[in-house]
This record gives sequence, C-alpha cells and structure tokens, in this order.
Amino acid sequence: MGAPLLRRGLAFWGILLLMRTIPERSTRRPLLGGVSSFACYYGPGALARLADYDVAILQVAHYTPQALATLRAAGVRVAAYLSVGEVTAIEAESAGEAWLLRDSAQGTPVVNPRWGTLLVDCRSAAWQAYLIEVRIPALLGRGAEGLFLDTVDVPEAYPEVRSGLEALLTRLRARFPERPLLINRGFSILNTALTVADGFVFEAFTTYYDGAAYHAWTGDDLAWTSRMAVQLRQVAEGRPILALDYAAPQDRALRERAVRRARAYEFVPFVSTVNLDRLP
Repeated sequence: MGAPLLRRGLAFWGILLLMRTIPERSTRRPLLGGVSSFACYYGPGALARLADYDVAILQVAHYTPQALATLRAAGVRVAAYLSVGEVTAIEAESAGEAWLLRDSAQGTPVVNPRWGTLLVDCRSAAWQAYLIEVRIPALLGRGAEGLFLDTVDVPEAYPEVRSGLEALLTRLRARFPERPLLINRGFSILNTALTVADGFVFEAFTTYYDGAAYHAWTGDDLAWTSRMAVQLRQVAEGRPILALDYAAPQDRALRERAVRRARAYEFVPFVSTVNLDRLP
C-alpha cells in the first residue's frame, strides 16, 4: 500500500497500550533468520537487482511463477504484499461491499484519503474466509514463500475491530504454520503480533512523506519512534526488524540519515520512494 496514513496523535495510543501490558513471550520458532538486507519493491522486473537481497517484499502479480522461482532459487525469501485492513474500490465492488467498515454516524464506508482505499471490518467472517481460503493461497501458489501483512493499524483509529483483526491473524498463523510472516508496525496489537510474526517492518521509522515532500521525523514524533524501537527490540526475541523509510532519489543526505539511524537500532534498512517503485 506504500506509506500508511500516518495519524499523528492517534499513533500515540500504540505506546500507551504497550506500556500498559507486558507482551507474553512467544513460543513460536521464527521462520526468518540471518536477514541482513531487504527490499520492498512494488514495481515490475528488476530480477537481477532483487537477487542481491535476503528478503524481497513484492506485489507478486507483477511476476510470473517462473520469475519468483528464479528469485527463490537464488536464496531470496520472497514475501507477497497483502493488505489485511484495507481494499481497493474494485475489490470492494466485487464483494458487494459486504466486508467494509462503515462510519457509525453516516453508515458510509470509511475511506483512507491518502490512497483512496476502503477500510475493512476484520470482524467479517466473509472477509476472513476470503483471505484465508482464496487470496492467500493464490499469492502463495504464484510462488511467494511468505507474506507481508500490511494495514494492521486500523484498530488505532477504530478499536472496535481489534478483536476481529486479532482473530484473523491467529487463524492465518494456524492455517499457514510454516510460511514466514512479516507484520507492518502492529503496535496496537503487539501481544497478538508476537505470537504470529516471524519478523517486523517498522515503516516510516526515520522519514515520511506528507503528500508533497519527504521529511525526517523531529521532536515528539522522533522520540515516539525511538521509544517504540526500543520496546520492539526488547520483545522481538531476535526476530528481524526491517526499517522501511522514504526519501527522494536525489536526496542522498536524507537517505543516509535513515540508514544510519536504522542500523543504530540494529534494524535492517531500506529506503525508497513513497510508491516503492524504485530500488536504491
């Protein structure tokens, strides 16, 4: 989906939740190890470049099964992008809008204005069944080894869907026990995420895109990312944490700043454009 709709202030609830509850230690055997590089790339092609990374998060529809098999034969762990909490208008229309989260006052579907996507009510049994029985098998059947679970931050703004999202993630893990799962952020559901994830992506860790330009976090926002980084490192139990940041291709200083800070926290860095259509 690219950069999330960064809800300044609302994201603060993630740290409050984390401070209020001590995450239980995971008994799962992580399926990802030894990750020193990763790419998050939603464009087509670039197979030769992608072969240089340990992990590649891709829109697998851009690739043939043969191309993905070539990457995996080169030792690349291929994770298919999967939006758990949002869908495009086309996807919503095909389902008759049965999955959608609706505004409690207006009764209209809730829209992410950044991307024009529609938020999903993860409590929907139909949505859970579609992901687990249709969408995920299609992604894995195309040749992905695992999944990158995006848009799991909906409960930060809509707490009523938290139970449904946690149930969905638990079902997904049980249905695909040997498939590596990466979770994007997920701070507001961290207890559940720790029982599900084989690694974490911290999107917009040091830099972000505001719809017009790229910036580095400063002040309270920067301090918040630092606190969350320390907390996540403490509970990740050695699982890889991948820092996904954004900068203009020509802004070398901002790119290097993001890389340095990620490595200072022992995160694996990757910096691209907001549309994730460029490899550095």
